[in-house]
Amino acid sequence: MHWRDVIGVMAGVVALSALIPYARSILAGHTKPNRASWCIWSLVGIVLAASYKASGADATFWIAVAYAVNPLTVALLSIRYGVGGASRLDLICLAVCLLILLLWWRLRSAPVALFLTLCVDALGALPTLRKAWQDPRSEDQLAWGIACAAAFLNLFAIDSPKPQVWLYPVYAFLVTALIYALLLRQRRTA
Repeated sequence: MHWRDVIGVMAGVVALSALIPYARSILAGHTKPNRASWCIWSLVGIVLAASYKASGADATFWIAVAYAVNPLTVALLSIRYGVGGASRLDLICLAVCLLILLLWWRLRSAPVALFLTLCVDALGALPTLRKAWQDPRSEDQLAWGIACAAAFLNLFAIDSPKPQVWLYPVYAFLVTALIYALLLRQRRTA
C-alpha cells in the first residue's frame, strides 16, 4: 500500500467521523440541516462516488464514499429535524440537479458525469451556504471543521495529474472550507 493510499483511507475515515458530532447536534436540536442541500448531496454523493471511481480515482476515492454515506444519513435525519426544502432557491437547485443528472445519464461519460455532478453538488451547497451566512449557529461547527480537515488531508492523497482525479478533492476542500469559514463567524458574533 502506497503512502497516498494510506492518506486517502485516513481522509475517508476522518470524513466519516464528521457524521458523529453532526448527527448528535441534529438530534439535540442545535443543528437544523437544510433538506434541499442534504437531499441533493445524498443523491449527488452516490453518483459522484460512482463516477469518480469510474474516472480513475484510487487513493482519493474513500472520501467520496464518506461524502455519499454522510449526506444520505443527514438527509434522512432532515426529514424530521431539518428546515427548508420549499424556498425558491431550494426548488431551483433541486430542478437543476435533476436536469444535470438527466444530462449525465444521456451522455454516459464518467469524466463528464463527474464534472456535471460537481456542478450539481455546488448548487446543492447554495442553500447551506446561505443558511451558514445568515445563521451560523444553525450548523455544527465541529462537524464542518472535521469535514474540512478530511478534505484537506485528501489533497495529499491525489495520485494523478488528470483533472478528473484532482478536481473532486480540490472542490471538496474549497466547499467545506467556505462553509467552515462562514461558521467560524459565530464565535466573532457571539
